[in-house]
Amino acid sequence: MSRNTPSLSLRLRWHSMIGYSIWLEVRTEKTEACRKTPGDRSLSAGKKVVFSGIATVFGSLVALITIEGGARLHGIGYPTNFYLKRTFSGQSFLTENHKFFWSFFPKALSRSPQSIQWSPDKPQGTKRIFVFGESAAMGDPEPAFGLSRLLEVLLERRHPNQDYEVINLAVTAINSHVILPIARETSRYPADFWCIYMGNNEVHGQFGPGTVFGSSQSNLRLIRTSLVAKRTRIGQLANAIASSLASSSGRPQEWGGMAMFVDHQVPPDDPRLGGVYQNFEVNLRDIIEAGLQSSAKVLVSSVAVNLRESSPFRSAEPKALDKEQLERWNRSLNETKQLLRAGLSSDALEQAQEAMNLHANHAELHFLIGQCHWQLQDYTRARKHFIQARDLDTLRFRTDSRLNEIAKNIATTHPSDKVIFVDSAALFAYNAPNGIPGDELFWDHVHLRFPGNYLLALVFAREIENQLYPGNDTKTLPPWPSLSDCAHALTLTRWSDYQMTLSMRRRLNEEPFRSQSIHGERDQRLARELQQHEIGATTNSFSILQSVFQQALENNANDFVLRDQYGKYLFSFNRRDDAVEQWHKVIEQVPFHLMAHFQIGQALAEDPDRADEAEASLRKALEIRAETADILIALGKSLKTQGNYQAALTPFRKALDLRPTAIEGLLGIARTHLALNQAKPALGYLERAVALAPHNTTIATELAALLSQVRRNY
Repeated sequence: MSRNTPSLSLRLRWHSMIGYSIWLEVRTEKTEACRKTPGDRSLSAGKKVVFSGIATVFGSLVALITIEGGARLHGIGYPTNFYLKRTFSGQSFLTENHKFFWSFFPKALSRSPQSIQWSPDKPQGTKRIFVFGESAAMGDPEPAFGLSRLLEVLLERRHPNQDYEVINLAVTAINSHVILPIARETSRYPADFWCIYMGNNEVHGQFGPGTVFGSSQSNLRLIRTSLVAKRTRIGQLANAIASSLASSSGRPQEWGGMAMFVDHQVPPDDPRLGGVYQNFEVNLRDIIEAGLQSSAKVLVSSVAVNLRESSPFRSAEPKALDKEQLERWNRSLNETKQLLRAGLSSDALEQAQEAMNLHANHAELHFLIGQCHWQLQDYTRARKHFIQARDLDTLRFRTDSRLNEIAKNIATTHPSDKVIFVDSAALFAYNAPNGIPGDELFWDHVHLRFPGNYLLALVFAREIENQLYPGNDTKTLPPWPSLSDCAHALTLTRWSDYQMTLSMRRRLNEEPFRSQSIHGERDQRLARELQQHEIGATTNSFSILQSVFQQALENNANDFVLRDQYGKYLFSFNRRDDAVEQWHKVIEQVPFHLMAHFQIGQALAEDPDRADEAEASLRKALEIRAETADILIALGKSLKTQGNYQAALTPFRKALDLRPTAIEGLLGIARTHLALNQAKPALGYLERAVALAPHNTTIATELAALLSQVRRNY
């Protein structure tokens, strides 16, 4: 029986860039052997559509696979694993892959992990511990004195006959959606313990309702599908196109800290929060399962936050009040503030209650009530209202009650006895004045001072000891190292305190911190602390602190984190060549240490005798972390110093594409154009720089001189 038969025609053509290109044709052919006869039935129109659809789908799939394979074959795209396998001195190591984060951030906003280098095979007799989390777990503002470093010191001093390896996998500005793929990849490698301390970025981090890093999405299946797609070369291309269009979407084009989120508030009644909590629960369960697959015991911690001295960033204003009620509410709120400042706590509490009767879900109002009860020494009620203030904050950068409850419930009800709940929040409350943590433990809303990091490390260390030595008598063990013991072990000096305090004071003078009601009081306190620590930054103390670093390095020459700190210390006292020597020693130990390469390049970029050395270091830094504005600017300077003016323009331009407001980039490219006798573009860049820094006297003076030079010479 003859009939019209749909046939597929497959054609291939070699393309020099992507390999074979493939397409299919669907057609109906008549052959001599298949002539239609009156009794024959032709293929129905519906079946033709089905066959055509199948062919189209099949053809598209083959084409995508071919394009993907061709791209990989020709080296197009980038690796998306969190780890890169490298060989150094005949040994295999795992290091961080900075491009991993391009699936979660626009490139200009991408964050970086700490430099890591560890063997895939766990050293015999060593207890390996992984730390997962966000910036608080990482140790921001200075990870050298953070959770991971302290945890290692505590365990090794307490158990001197046991080796410990603590690996810091926490990263700034990520959340459980990012931590999960890191955890799954890490589960391939043996470990004894996983420590999980996360929850602060669930709302404003990746895919949350308050994110600025891309689209908000609550459907977990779509989130995970999109992340799988971004691991492909085709997905990377699509992601790059989407990022290039982001400039017209109102998303930030350069890192602006927490100020980026000010217009992305999420009130407590936002229905999207339900998706946040649900996704956090699923992600946490999957992270735990990944840990169990690696045969590790998984320690899940609650997250401690600053309750007493971190007022809400923003509050949901009353919307249901009429004009007269709103006026009364605002009047009561303002009088509460004035009475509190005057020390009239009882009167302030009465005014606050009047405001509460009109609108009770205002974060700042609850914080004020908490302050009233604190001054009246009613600490139970104070704590209750400080917690409500945290939970009602519309810039939700602190782990709230619900997230901590989820973490506790998952860990305490998990069927495996290898999953343990660690209540850091309770330990912080126990060690805080009247049970309410404040600035004695925190720099800001969540980031820990050294005493806070010590407490956090101690709660994990104690539980690790309980799991390693269950039921054993610990009376014969050395005592847990004290806070001062740990400070000495990590070489925490007055210089370190000064640098951290200076850094945090600058950060806390930006939004949204500047708008907090406690801002003025906190800034004054930090100013006093700077004065106390300033002795560590004076030349009088240089030789004393230098000997402290040198002695510490004699005791532990392989501590590359300590050596990096010593390099920074030397550089801050203009001992540039000595600092560069230390950073070269860091690279001898950790060849792919991003900051060591960058710091060498930055230090030498404008030295005519060593600018070529700077160039080499900066190109290595770009191999490790591509498309980074600061590295590109330093590279431009090194090329300009060598007289390679035309070549210098390229990294300057790339840097300004990534960060259009980079003053150093604008100055660098303007100076380079001047060196090329190109007055018109130089003027354009200088004017942009002036517009960006009108009140910076140092920059304004230099810019004025450059402008004068341009107008005089051209």
